[in-house]
Amino acid sequence: MHITKSEKGYALLLALTVLIILSILGLSLITITSNSIVKNENRENIVQAKDVSDKGVEFLTASIQKELQTYISAGTVGKADFQTKLNQIIQNSRYSCTAGGVEIPSESGQTNVCVDVNNIQNVYNEKNELQELKKIVPIISTGIVNGKRNVTTSRVMFGTDAIPDQLRYAISTNNGGNLYLHGGVEVQGDIKSDGNLILSRQATWFSGTTARWEDSVTTRIRQAANSVTPKLILNDQKNVFVLNTNNKPTYDEHVAGTRLTNTANYTRFSPTAANASASISAQFFNSPQLNVITKDLSDDTVEITGTILNKATRGTNKRYTSLNITTSTHETRSFAKNYETLVAGETDQCVSWFVFWCTKYEKTLTKSSLTINGASTTGNRTIDLSGTYYVYGDLNVTNTNLRTDALIYVDGNVTIRESTLNGIRENSTLIIFATGEINISNISVDRDTPSIIKGFFYTKSNMIMYGVGSHIQLQGGISANRLILTAVRGSSRSNTFESGAAQALLYDHDRNPITPNVPQRNSRLTVIYDQNLISEYTDFMRDKEEEFITEINAPEIIERSH
Repeated sequence: MHITKSEKGYALLLALTVLIILSILGLSLITITSNSIVKNENRENIVQAKDVSDKGVEFLTASIQKELQTYISAGTVGKADFQTKLNQIIQNSRYSCTAGGVEIPSESGQTNVCVDVNNIQNVYNEKNELQELKKIVPIISTGIVNGKRNVTTSRVMFGTDAIPDQLRYAISTNNGGNLYLHGGVEVQGDIKSDGNLILSRQATWFSGTTARWEDSVTTRIRQAANSVTPKLILNDQKNVFVLNTNNKPTYDEHVAGTRLTNTANYTRFSPTAANASASISAQFFNSPQLNVITKDLSDDTVEITGTILNKATRGTNKRYTSLNITTSTHETRSFAKNYETLVAGETDQCVSWFVFWCTKYEKTLTKSSLTINGASTTGNRTIDLSGTYYVYGDLNVTNTNLRTDALIYVDGNVTIRESTLNGIRENSTLIIFATGEINISNISVDRDTPSIIKGFFYTKSNMIMYGVGSHIQLQGGISANRLILTAVRGSSRSNTFESGAAQALLYDHDRNPITPNVPQRNSRLTVIYDQNLISEYTDFMRDKEEEFITEINAPEIIERSH
């Protein structure tokens, strides 16, 4: 008997089994894919919700900052006015969380952002002193995208240090004045020019009344210690000019700015042109690319004469009809930082006449001077000066190793010669606000080691500082109406200087430190911005309405959480 075997049944069963398995796998894959899509959509919604909630914080921060900026730009604003306005803005009911805050619709979702007005905080400095012109504002922003929510909570500090804008720069000009940088000046920090900026690769000095030009390099600028890129802040209506050293106008025409439009004498660079940062940066000697910023600069509102006259009527801790300091034991050395001293003469002035007879006299201020002279037979004396001084006249410092922790208002000229200036303590400095010209000269002439001047100098008039024969390192800053800084690099010997090519050799060595036998030729005039200026200035005793608020700090995010 024959038995026949058939595999058709098994094949059918196997095919059905495979089909069922594939169907199950397919459904599983579809389910997994669908779940993944949903999860991805959820994750994307969560990310977008976080993004729109962060943007809500940015929106409200910018809105508050804009209101403050608009307020101070509209007119003269005193400190008390600013404090009141700051509180009004940050407690505005339309920003308040209790009133619902601000709704910000967008294509991707919706944001509600508000100020937690019940938890606005005061700001204190490291000495635990209240900073009345600053507030820490809690901002709560809720972003919603397709039902997914994210809440961003930030604490943002608004306000101002209440300092003159000039203290924020290594070098600046005010009231429309031009800035002249002649030769190999070295600047570490930001530069602001309220007028035109004029560069020259030649330095200038005077032999008697004759202006002399010396070959050098152009100014080198580097970033301040806490910055990434040096900034050049320019008036959007002004320009940068580079002097043609082969076809120069007269010195008087040059510093007066009367020939700037002559293309034979100067090459002009517009700060608003395309690629301005790169083209202007290239005019500085071996400097990084600058961040060139243009804007409509605020008016200068530093008041000096009025501040001094107000002190005469309100009274100070000490008053001198004249002040001449020549010894290291003078009482001014022990004055406290907030100790106020007025230096002014006094005379009787008739205020009422009867025919030819005066029937009433009143005391009036007359000009006087603060003079510091440390000359002795064995060299310059070291003299300490601390406190706040109001000088209704000139300030003269000669032949003195002056150590200071002082703020001085001068309604006159300032002259510093054959002297050094340093702080009494590591962070101490000398801050001078003057109405007249500032002249700093004959400092460490022909020496290879610079004199260190630790201070800040402001004048509503002109200032010139030489680093040709002199050798100066200024740790602080300068602001003047017309400011001229002029310097060579390297050595100086009896009005003889190194060639321009030799002065440039330092930077070949900088790029290649193993280059042998390349002498280091530093600038004979270096300005290094001192970050301590702001805190030092705010530590001095000053009137509530002494300065107007012209600048506010950028908002600072103290804390952010999600």
